[in-house]
Amino acid sequence: MKAGCGVVAIFGAGFCGGVFCLLYAISHIIPLAEGWKSEESKAFVLKHFRGALNLTPEQTEQLRPIVDEALEKRWQLRRDYLAESRRLLEEDYLPRVEAILDESQKEKAHRLMERWKRQQGGKLNPSTGAVESNSSPLATPNEPPTPPPAEKP
Repeated sequence: MKAGCGVVAIFGAGFCGGVFCLLYAISHIIPLAEGWKSEESKAFVLKHFRGALNLTPEQTEQLRPIVDEALEKRWQLRRDYLAESRRLLEEDYLPRVEAILDESQKEKAHRLMERWKRQQGGKLNPSTGAVESNSSPLATPNEPPTPPPAEKP
């Protein structure tokens, strides 16, 4: 009986430790990765390289413009990808789907699409590169979320 309690205690401690690490990653590390253009994110990447590679202060300063350029290019790629994804969905695929639907199904399809975009909750902030919630994940920078279509009586 005592051995079984010890095993349960060890697995319980491991589970709690795993949950703590996951929550830490979600609250601290992932936001830094999402804010690709922010100074805090750049500092995070530099600190990671400095610690992992035992860089000297001089090497760290030489690495700074490389990190800045890499994060800027990654942000541009992500912005372009999201814009193209939105275009594909709205211009290429939705019209093909609408072609096989009746009017009431088309309205419902539009409502479903808008709800899906709102639920995805992510729009790139062009100044920080961070993903903001409560807007279309496929929106291009500086574009407001599309309101749902008005319901017909």
